[in-house]
Amino acid sequence: MLLTLFTTPLEGMNPPEHADAKYIISRFALMDRNISGIITGFYSVAVVFFRYIADNYKMLIDDIENGTISSDVDLPDETRESLLKKIKPLPERGQELRKIFKDGSDFKWVKKVWPKLLYMVGIGGDGFQIYDRMIKERFIEGDITNIYSGITASEGLWSVPAGVNDFDSVLAPGATFMEFLPVDSGDDFTKCVTMDKLEEGKIYEIIITNLCGFWRYRTSDAVLVTGFHNKTPKVQFMYRVNRTVNLAAEKTTEKALQITVEKTCEEMKIPLADFCIYPDPDANPNRYVFLIEPIHEITSFDMKALAEYVYKHLKEANPVYAECVEEDGWLAKPEVYFLQPETSILYRDMMVYHGAALSQLKPVRVIANERQRKFFFSLRQD
Repeated sequence: MLLTLFTTPLEGMNPPEHADAKYIISRFALMDRNISGIITGFYSVAVVFFRYIADNYKMLIDDIENGTISSDVDLPDETRESLLKKIKPLPERGQELRKIFKDGSDFKWVKKVWPKLLYMVGIGGDGFQIYDRMIKERFIEGDITNIYSGITASEGLWSVPAGVNDFDSVLAPGATFMEFLPVDSGDDFTKCVTMDKLEEGKIYEIIITNLCGFWRYRTSDAVLVTGFHNKTPKVQFMYRVNRTVNLAAEKTTEKALQITVEKTCEEMKIPLADFCIYPDPDANPNRYVFLIEPIHEITSFDMKALAEYVYKHLKEANPVYAECVEEDGWLAKPEVYFLQPETSILYRDMMVYHGAALSQLKPVRVIANERQRKFFFSLRQD
C-alpha cells in the first residue's frame, strides 16, 4: 500500500545506516511530475529536502536523465544495487527539470516541478512557524492546502487537525488518557487537571497514560488552549518544557527565544534559516549565547547593534530575564554570532549518520550537551 501512495521506495523509508536518505527521497520524488501531496513528520524536515534539491539539482537531474546514481552519493553497495533495479533513464523528465532550473534554484520552484501539488501534511503550527514561513517565502508559489497534523508521537496520538490551514488541533479524548499540568505549577502534580477542566488562554504540559500500559508519562510538550470545538479543547504546540532556559530562575521558554530571534531578524533584514542558543554557565555572570543561521552568508554586519536588538526583544519576551540582568546582576547581556549557512542541515546529517531517524529529528533550539555545543560553536562565522 505504501508503494502505491508514495514515491519514496522502502530503501528511503527505512534507510540502512550511512545511506543518504535525502538523495533517495528527493531523487524518486523528482522523477514523478504527478505528485499531488507532500507528507512529512515536521515542516522542518520538508525544508531540509527542499534545500537539498536546491543545492543538488544538477546531480539529481543528471541521474534522472541517465538512469544512474552518482558516485558522490553515500550508499551501501546493496542499497545502490537495489535502487538501480527500480530506476531507468527518463530523458524527457530530465529535460523538463533542466528547463525549470536553467537559471539556478533561487526562486519558488516547487509548483513548477510538481504542477499538480495541492497539499502538505506535517507538524507545523506555532512552534514551527519559521519553517512554515520559509516554505512559503522561498519554495512554493501560489496556494496549497496545509494540514497541520496535530500533536502526536510514538507514545500516542493526542490531537487531530481542527481543519485545513489551521494551526489549531482538537484533543482526541479516546486516543489516550491525558492529564494537564499548568506550566507555572512546576512539579506540583496536585495541580494536574483533566481535559474537561482546561481553560482557554492557559498553557499546560501534557501527561499521558497510553493504551499500551505506558503509565503517567511527562511528554514535556507545552500546549496553549486556544478555544473549543463543541466542548472539546483546541490546542497549539508552544514549546518543550525541558528546553526552558533557567540560569537564574528566569525560565525563558523556547517560544520566547523564537519571538526574540524572529523580531530581531525582521527588523535587521536578516534572512533567517534557523537558530539555537547556548546557556553559558561558565561565563561570569552567566549569559545566553545566540547562534543565528542566515540563509546566505553574511560577510559584514554590526554585531554590537545585533546583540542590542536581541537583548531588547528578549526583555520584551521575558521581563523576568530583564530583572536578572538590570536589577539583580545575575545574568549578563547576550552574545550573538552568525552560524555558517546550512549548519542545521549538517547537524541533522551527522545525527542520521550516527543512526538517528531523520523524520524524528526536531530542531535544536537550546544546546543541551557538550557534543551539540562543540558542533555548533565550531561553525560560527568569524
